[in-house]
Amino acid sequence: MKISIAGTGKIVGEVLEMLSQEFEGKIEVTGIYAREKSVEHAIDLCMKYAPNGFVFTDYDRMLQEAEADYVYVANANHVHHEYALKAMQSGHNVLVEKPIAITVERTDRMIAACRETATPLGCIFQTRWTDEFRNAKARVESGELGRITYGAVRIPWWRADEYYTDSSWHGKWKMDGGGALMNQSIQARHRGYRTVRRRTRRTMPRPFPLFCRRTPQA
Repeated sequence: MKISIAGTGKIVGEVLEMLSQEFEGKIEVTGIYAREKSVEHAIDLCMKYAPNGFVFTDYDRMLQEAEADYVYVANANHVHHEYALKAMQSGHNVLVEKPIAITVERTDRMIAACRETATPLGCIFQTRWTDEFRNAKARVESGELGRITYGAVRIPWWRADEYYTDSSWHGKWKMDGGGALMNQSIQARHRGYRTVRRRTRRTMPRPFPLFCRRTPQA
């Protein structure tokens, strides 16, 4: 399988490291799109993880020239929809980092494009594949824990100030899309929903209480 990537942030480096360890020889990175200020970092990523790949500063050109089965969209949250729409419209399958978009309207546009172009669209929730989550889900599904009547998620995470100050978009409502609810805690919220959604008597509009520390605002 061949993929191209939009973005050069921390998660991209982690994904490339994982691919090199677990999917060596099975997944090839053919292109990385980077903004001008991130070109050197993108080159470093290519040299380390994608020796046959190319760095592009023009996203449209990457879509045209980098042979890829999938485009992995992993840039800032507020532009996920733009890059995913372009990729689908050019005929590429798309995987988007969470959150898929920062508004319902943008998400609906992406789903509509997926159907119109008949190209697969997926959102990444990698922690649903951890051994801990699989074990918990299996125990619920087997009935070992009895009938589940309530599910809640609590996230005791903490972020250093540098997480926000060193980023141009982290913690900013117009770019991050909702702080802890959408970005920091969405993985656990997703796991909770996946575990109990079909086992409670009814599903409320907001199935999981979520308590979080307010993040800095722009």
